[in-house]
Amino acid sequence: MNLPSLTPSRLAIALTAAVLSLSSVSALAQQRPSYNAGFAGNAGNAAALPPALFAAIQSGNGNAVQNAIAALSRGNPMQAASLAEQVAGAAEKMVNTNPLAAIQNVGAAVQVVRDNTVQATSPRQVKNVLTTAARMISSPQVAATSPDTVAMIAQTLREAGFQ
Repeated sequence: MNLPSLTPSRLAIALTAAVLSLSSVSALAQQRPSYNAGFAGNAGNAAALPPALFAAIQSGNGNAVQNAIAALSRGNPMQAASLAEQVAGAAEKMVNTNPLAAIQNVGAAVQVVRDNTVQATSPRQVKNVLTTAARMISSPQVAATSPDTVAMIAQTLREAGFQ
């Protein structure tokens, strides 16, 4: 095998290229993808939003969101409340870009916190979800997208003592 001769300048160029390539690969490997940046919810930590829940939120399908919360919480009402709170936060951030998905998502979060066990174990998260929902349904663009969901949320708010 006949290798080209390596002059000192060629060797320096080859070594520089190798070092730069390795440092780029190392930097990329250390970066953690954040597919759900911007959907942190009230907890403020986007990395904690599970991919299945993130996908359900993006779909705007309230049933998928509820199913994801049920699966991820595994019957733990405190976990369900925490996930519902994150969904409500994500939904509120979607109001301007996708009001239909936003109202469907917050509607799913409200349904989750309507559970008596969730209310008993996590009153702060329940209040946060309902407060977020109240802000959202007061938006004309949201109210116009899904009147049935808005009515369900309004009824839940009345039952919870929100006026």
